[in-house]
Amino acid sequence: MMPTLNDAMTYLGIEPEYADERITQNVSDALSAAIGLLRGGIGADADTVFAKDDRARQLVLIYTDDLYSERTLSSAKANAAQRRLADSLELQLRMEYAKAGGT
Repeated sequence: MMPTLNDAMTYLGIEPEYADERITQNVSDALSAAIGLLRGGIGADADTVFAKDDRARQLVLIYTDDLYSERTLSSAKANAAQRRLADSLELQLRMEYAKAGGT
């Protein structure tokens, strides 16, 4: 199952019940863009094909974190490690998508 807005907020360390409208909208925008990145990077229906795959869910959360937190990255080294992980997950999902006959 793809992450919900509350899942993304929790992943980012934001308590959904205390988030104001601006923060909620920013996280929502980042989550929508992250799902779009998954579709663009893997395939148009990747969020459906991999709906129950924890790797796809984690990749969307990583993308969401990247998009939401981009302006306040604390460490280039940590970001590079996260990017390598995302690249690996993306490659795995692309391979399985191709095997499944995805479009």
